[in-house]
Amino acid sequence: MKVCIFGLGRIGLPIALVCADSDYKVVGIDINEKMVNCLKKAKAPFEEPGMEELLKKNLNKNFHPKNPNVDNVTQDLEQADYIILAVGTRFAKYPDNQSFPCFIQLLVKLYRLV
Repeated sequence: MKVCIFGLGRIGLPIALVCADSDYKVVGIDINEKMVNCLKKAKAPFEEPGMEELLKKNLNKNFHPKNPNVDNVTQDLEQADYIILAVGTRFAKYPDNQSFPCFIQLLVKLYRLV
């Protein structure tokens, strides 16, 4: 089974790593370039018990972090059995929704694929 997870923050990343550790093929997608680069170096971007061990165990095996601004994720979306959205919804902070253009564009592409 292949899973794509949008958002690798405090909700999405633990879900991604647990799925990867359960032998799901997981593509974690985040627009935060620093976060994705950190993950690609097997460094946990925040403290969570057991996360760094799961990251090191599954990185490039069952877990592949990607930035949609840099990496092509279209094929990953087409092949995904499940897609999980774990993105923030801080609309009060961003009332014009300008913080979400990348994810909105990806969701439109995903909708057109289905």
